[in-house]
Amino acid sequence: MDKKYYHNILQRHAIPAGTALIGNNFVFQEDNDPKHASKYCRDYLAKKEKLGVLRRMVWPPQSPDLNPIEQVWDLLESKIDKTQKTSEAGLWRSMEEAWKKISVDELRKYINTMPERCRAVICAKGGHTRY
Repeated sequence: MDKKYYHNILQRHAIPAGTALIGNNFVFQEDNDPKHASKYCRDYLAKKEKLGVLRRMVWPPQSPDLNPIEQVWDLLESKIDKTQKTSEAGLWRSMEEAWKKISVDELRKYINTMPERCRAVICAKGGHTRY
C-alpha cells in the first residue's frame, strides 16, 4: 500500500465511517507508518481537522502497545476464508466477507480497552505490555 492508496481509503472509507459511527470531531488514530506520515495524507487530515470532521490523536513513536487495530487485524485474519485465492478480486471478496462478520460491538470492545492499555504502558514506564 502506498500513500495514494491509503489516501483513497481515508477518503472513501475511514473518514466517512468514523463520521457515521461516532459523529463529527471523532478522534482519528493512526500509527507512524510512513504512508500515514506522508505530506499528502497529513495535509488531507489537517484539512478535515480544521473543518471539525475529526481530531487527530498525537501518536508517540514506537508505541504498538497502544494500538487496538493490531487485535482487529488478528480478528479479521481469523475470519478470512483460508482457501487459496487466485486473484486480487478473490482476496478482496474474502476480506470483505470476513469484515462483515465482525460486529460493531467486537470493534468497540477493543476501543474500550484504551484506558487500560494506557495505564499498562504507564506502569511499564513506556515498555512493552501484554497488549
